[in-house]
Amino acid sequence: MRTRTLIACLSAGSLVLLAGGAAPSVCRCSRPAPAPPDRATAPTFGAQQWEGLHTQLNNVSASVNYSTTSWGSPGTRVSRSLTIAGMVADFTGKRVFRIAAPPRLLALTNEHGHDLRNAAAMSAYPQAASTLKFTAPQGSNVYQNFNLSFSGFEDGIPNIGRVEVEVDVEMAADLERHDLAPERSEELSELAPNFFAGVTRYRVTDRGQLSVTIEYRIPHNDGPRPALYVAEVLDTEGGRLYHNNARKEIVTTDATLGTVEINNLSIGAKEVASVRLSVLTDLVRHTFTLEDRDLPLVSR
Repeated sequence: MRTRTLIACLSAGSLVLLAGGAAPSVCRCSRPAPAPPDRATAPTFGAQQWEGLHTQLNNVSASVNYSTTSWGSPGTRVSRSLTIAGMVADFTGKRVFRIAAPPRLLALTNEHGHDLRNAAAMSAYPQAASTLKFTAPQGSNVYQNFNLSFSGFEDGIPNIGRVEVEVDVEMAADLERHDLAPERSEELSELAPNFFAGVTRYRVTDRGQLSVTIEYRIPHNDGPRPALYVAEVLDTEGGRLYHNNARKEIVTTDATLGTVEINNLSIGAKEVASVRLSVLTDLVRHTFTLEDRDLPLVSR
């Protein structure tokens, strides 16, 4: 099978969108250096600000894949796709936030106003709030990405007349730290309003290998919706033996169930003082609505 893919993109303010109808001839020349897009026609994505967070679409890309086979039905097969991507960023690196739900596509039309949302199969990233962890303040730019991908367009991808996307974000306004005893507990305790947690497995081998399982439950009710930020294991000298915000979550109809597993952590002769959970107890939620219009085809 011989496959060829043509890709074009709109990035940081310039759109290059390529869609072909007939199979291209093979070019044997070297790839020329791209020229800058025409500033008179290159669009600029609109940006929004909220409580120090910055969000915008930053890339619209289209690709056309041509493939031929020496077996089966003769002819060239064409596969067209489209991706709309954006970001949420904190340019100060001081805020704790995450994209809290899959991006929602409210509108996607061509230059004639024809709706393209059902013209191809669509997938979204992130797929759920638990897909992306909360950012960690680090004194530099922190960002999270989102995208909508389409595959299976039957016709050539036209100019984009209008695109509108909603993105939900959660930003932490308060954080609590709770120390759990280094031992197995029989049930979960309410450490913070609507946040129940406990150590359900605890073992240290003779060789100093530590294994811990932390389970937590966040009921879905009219109360607050906290979130686990990070889990730590502290030794008796105040040192940190373990620090990770990786977790597994399952969302049911009445609660979010989470698990943090630590397996065979080598601690040597050190003694564990506590298992510390940092819980985001006050999350502020906001919805960005991003809309861009008249995205022309800009040639390079």
